[in-house]
Amino acid sequence: MKNFEDVRNEYFIELGFKNPESAVFDMSLGRSKLESAIMIERHYTEIGKRFALEVAKESLSNAADNVSMKMKDNAYELDLMDDILEVDKESILSHDNIPEL
Repeated sequence: MKNFEDVRNEYFIELGFKNPESAVFDMSLGRSKLESAIMIERHYTEIGKRFALEVAKESLSNAADNVSMKMKDNAYELDLMDDILEVDKESILSHDNIPEL
């Protein structure tokens, strides 16, 4: 999984900057501190969204790897094997599936 710094660096390179520091420097040229802060905040909001997506993808991948099945509560009433098993949602919702940051 990409860490926050990797996502940030890729984002600014996509925009044509060498690195995050040069992006912040360029964004501050000829602008007031408030204008610069607003512009930088917008970029970091996008970076945060991209990083959240990375974490979500990794969490879902981990959940898929760790999924388990359980018998349905009414399994004794059912005849077909396909109808008596269900995904154990707790195995998907487990905090163990969320990567450490």
